[in-house]
Amino acid sequence: MKTALITGSGTRLGLEFARHLAARGYVLILHSNNSTKTAEAYTVELNNRGTIAYNVPADFSTNAGIQQLIDRTKEILGSRSLELEVIINSAAVMRSVRIGEISSDEIDQVMSINFKAPFLISQALIPFMKQNGVVINISDVGAEKIWLKYPIYSLSKNILTQSVKFFAKQFSPKVRMNTLSLGIILQDTNTTANVWEHLIQKVPLKRAGQINEVISGIDFLIDNEYVTGQTIIIDGGRSLEE
Repeated sequence: MKTALITGSGTRLGLEFARHLAARGYVLILHSNNSTKTAEAYTVELNNRGTIAYNVPADFSTNAGIQQLIDRTKEILGSRSLELEVIINSAAVMRSVRIGEISSDEIDQVMSINFKAPFLISQALIPFMKQNGVVINISDVGAEKIWLKYPIYSLSKNILTQSVKFFAKQFSPKVRMNTLSLGIILQDTNTTANVWEHLIQKVPLKRAGQINEVISGIDFLIDNEYVTGQTIIIDGGRSLEE
């Protein structure tokens, strides 16, 4: 049975990835943290519809939380004699803190969630993946931008993006690893309409990306077996701007 692990699957894009891979017939291991209730409800819904799904809550800001996800995933795989085909590292945190205000704890938490967790999860679980499986790290154009309000976030995404090259080279030809780098896709509840419109005006195509356009990138990286170590950018041209 095709099996996928998706981190950050309780909300926003992670939840959309889960819905899509469920439709593609995958057994799903769904990680959540702050949106655990949503993830639990969706897991129950999937199982009621005949899709095998597991919800694994874990806090990636701690080493124990990262290990919890790894251990539980191995347990699930072993209990059903499954091999992972897809890992989507989607969990992330984005906080506005300028240099001069950043604490050691802030660095530790953001780096742990955005970089250390996907790195360690991939490292631990690639041996449990099927031949020609794929790991997809979700990043965004901030990885290459000098965003003064989000320095730790941008740095964490930059390191995450660069890390796929090391994984791709070391684990080829068994497993492929790529980054999907996104622009403006979903408006969050903390972003006002005026701010959202201001962000859209920075995009050459003058609109936000659509869910189906992101999903097409996921499908491309799963289905095209001759792509590894690459960053696929879906951003409406935002990376071309300052």
